[in-house]
Amino acid sequence: MFKSIVSVFLVFTVVISSSSAAEFCYSEIVSACSLAGGETQNCTAKYGAAHTVLKDLQNYANLHITRNWQFMLMSSHFNNYVKNREGFGKLYKKYSDKSWEDTIELIKYMAKRGGAHDFKYRKEMPSEILSNTLVWGTPVLELDELPSLAKALGMWKTVAEEAHYIHGEIINHRQGYHDPETSSYLEKEFVHDHAKIIRELAGHTNDLKRLVHETPDSSLAVFLFDNYLQKSA
Repeated sequence: MFKSIVSVFLVFTVVISSSSAAEFCYSEIVSACSLAGGETQNCTAKYGAAHTVLKDLQNYANLHITRNWQFMLMSSHFNNYVKNREGFGKLYKKYSDKSWEDTIELIKYMAKRGGAHDFKYRKEMPSEILSNTLVWGTPVLELDELPSLAKALGMWKTVAEEAHYIHGEIINHRQGYHDPETSSYLEKEFVHDHAKIIRELAGHTNDLKRLVHETPDSSLAVFLFDNYLQKSA
């Protein structure tokens, strides 16, 4: 009998606590509309545990901005009168645009969940160096076709791994950390696309490697592969 009374009391306490938490915005609105006035700090779109990975999402958006510029530099490097590799230029322009579109989507998502983006925030300094002439510490003028594919593959893998890290944090089943909506968003908008892009780049890298090593004239192999990219990228 005593255990039953204790159980009922605990359930009643949880219900009252949950109701009190849900009434914060209502109480603030009532207070703000009174003669004395007041603040409404809790009347936001924040709920669940999206706030626990807000900094990670900010860092992830800024990583996409970095990738956008890096792929843009690689595209302009190959798509000029010196290199004249329109296919490679088209491929990297596609990845640059994809990175920018994902940045916008991430910023919109943070706003949707009651947060805001910080363009300056990074968890740590990026390992790659980015300027007008450098991509991953390598001068743009020294980038050749096959090494550029390998670099692009590595760049997308770091993006994919970061998405996996955030997903792992948000599906943590500890109280206050689980947020199904954010995990679903990451899977739908990023994780599946990353797998496709990485598979595509891995295929391009290995195909061109075989062509270069198995064709007597490697320059002809690169030319033919660039024509292929013009039609497929």
